[in-house]
Amino acid sequence: MNAVAIEDRIVLEIGPELGEILSFLEKRLGQSRAEIVRRIVLDGIEDLEDIELAKDALAEGGRRWTLEEVSKKYGLDD
Repeated sequence: MNAVAIEDRIVLEIGPELGEILSFLEKRLGQSRAEIVRRIVLDGIEDLEDIELAKDALAEGGRRWTLEEVSKKYGLDD
């Protein structure tokens, strides 16, 4: 079987302000704009997935724990 990689591309107009921020990050991180934007998009997708999972868990109901309870259980209150 032959595998063919198809790469999706997105064209994005960012404007001068975001362009300056990306230029700063390119120099600071030593990465290309494409690498930086890809990382930001992946982080954003992960955050959205976490939010949706949390919404689902809240909708299902069930036991909830306070920060104090969790900290005590795992010894984080020291």
